[in-house]
Amino acid sequence: MKKEKNNFAELLQHLSLNDEEQVFVNIAIHQLIDEKEREDLVIRSLIGNFRPLALQQKLSPQGLQFFTELVKPNFKDDISLWLPFWLGTIH
Repeated sequence: MKKEKNNFAELLQHLSLNDEEQVFVNIAIHQLIDEKEREDLVIRSLIGNFRPLALQQKLSPQGLQFFTELVKPNFKDDISLWLPFWLGTIH
Protein backbone atom coordinates (compact mmCIF):
# COMPACT_ATOMS: atom_id res chain seq x y z
CA MET A 1 0.00 0.00 0.00
CA LYS A 2 2.67 2.42 -1.05
CA LYS A 3 1.13 5.87 -1.30
CA GLU A 4 2.50 9.36 -1.40
CA LYS A 5 2.65 10.67 2.17
CA ASN A 6 -0.06 13.32 1.71
CA ASN A 7 -2.31 10.91 -0.17
CA PHE A 8 -1.89 8.23 2.49
CA ALA A 9 -2.69 10.74 5.24
CA GLU A 10 -5.80 11.83 3.31
CA LEU A 11 -6.82 8.20 2.87
CA LEU A 12 -6.47 7.66 6.62
CA GLN A 13 -8.52 10.78 7.33
CA HIS A 14 -11.41 9.43 5.27
CA LEU A 15 -11.53 6.05 7.01
CA SER A 16 -14.48 5.32 9.25
CA LEU A 17 -13.61 2.51 11.65
CA ASN A 18 -14.76 1.44 15.10
CA ASP A 19 -13.43 3.34 18.13
CA GLU A 20 -10.57 0.95 18.94
CA GLU A 21 -9.31 0.87 15.34
CA GLN A 22 -9.78 4.62 14.88
CA VAL A 23 -7.37 5.32 17.75
CA PHE A 24 -4.55 3.65 15.78
CA VAL A 25 -5.51 5.49 12.60
CA ASN A 26 -5.55 8.84 14.42
CA ILE A 27 -2.09 8.15 15.82
CA ALA A 28 -0.87 7.35 12.30
CA ILE A 29 -2.36 10.59 10.94
CA HIS A 30 -0.61 12.53 13.71
CA GLN A 31 2.69 10.80 12.96
CA LEU A 32 2.46 11.54 9.23
CA ILE A 33 1.24 15.13 9.36
CA ASP A 34 2.51 16.59 12.63
CA GLU A 35 5.66 14.57 13.27
CA LYS A 36 6.58 14.14 9.57
CA GLU A 37 7.28 10.46 10.22
CA ARG A 38 8.26 8.23 7.30
CA GLU A 39 5.31 6.49 5.72
CA ASP A 40 6.86 3.02 5.81
CA LEU A 41 7.39 3.30 9.57
CA VAL A 42 3.81 4.46 10.11
CA ILE A 43 2.48 1.59 8.00
CA ARG A 44 4.61 -0.89 9.94
CA SER A 45 3.24 0.55 13.19
CA LEU A 46 -0.35 0.31 11.92
CA ILE A 47 0.19 -3.31 10.94
CA GLY A 48 1.62 -4.03 14.39
CA ASN A 49 -1.39 -2.41 16.05
CA PHE A 50 -3.98 -4.10 13.86
CA ARG A 51 -2.43 -7.59 13.86
CA PRO A 52 -3.47 -8.57 17.43
CA LEU A 53 -7.03 -7.43 16.71
CA ALA A 54 -7.03 -9.47 13.50
CA LEU A 55 -5.69 -12.56 15.27
CA GLN A 56 -8.40 -12.23 17.92
CA GLN A 57 -10.99 -11.66 15.16
CA LYS A 58 -11.95 -8.31 16.68
CA LEU A 59 -11.64 -6.19 13.54
CA SER A 60 -14.70 -4.60 12.00
CA PRO A 61 -15.35 -5.49 8.35
CA GLN A 62 -13.89 -2.11 7.33
CA GLY A 63 -10.92 -2.62 9.65
CA LEU A 64 -10.28 -6.07 8.21
CA GLN A 65 -10.41 -4.70 4.66
CA PHE A 66 -7.97 -1.90 5.61
CA PHE A 67 -5.62 -4.34 7.36
CA THR A 68 -5.69 -6.65 4.35
CA GLU A 69 -4.65 -3.75 2.09
CA LEU A 70 -1.85 -2.81 4.49
CA VAL A 71 -0.31 -6.27 4.53
CA LYS A 72 -0.85 -6.99 0.84
CA PRO A 73 2.56 -7.53 -0.79
CA ASN A 74 3.77 -4.97 -3.29
CA PHE A 75 5.98 -7.11 -5.51
CA LYS A 76 7.30 -4.22 -7.58
CA ASP A 77 8.65 -2.35 -4.55
CA ASP A 78 9.71 -5.50 -2.71
CA ILE A 79 11.76 -6.79 -5.62
CA SER A 80 13.41 -3.44 -6.27
CA LEU A 81 14.44 -3.20 -2.62
CA TRP A 82 15.72 -6.76 -2.22
CA LEU A 83 17.17 -7.51 -5.68
CA PRO A 84 20.53 -5.81 -4.99
CA PHE A 85 20.81 -7.78 -1.74
CA TRP A 86 20.01 -11.08 -3.45
CA LEU A 87 22.43 -10.39 -6.27
CA GLY A 88 25.13 -9.44 -3.78
CA THR A 89 24.87 -12.80 -2.05
CA ILE A 90 25.49 -14.80 -5.24
CA HIS A 91 29.14 -15.79 -5.57
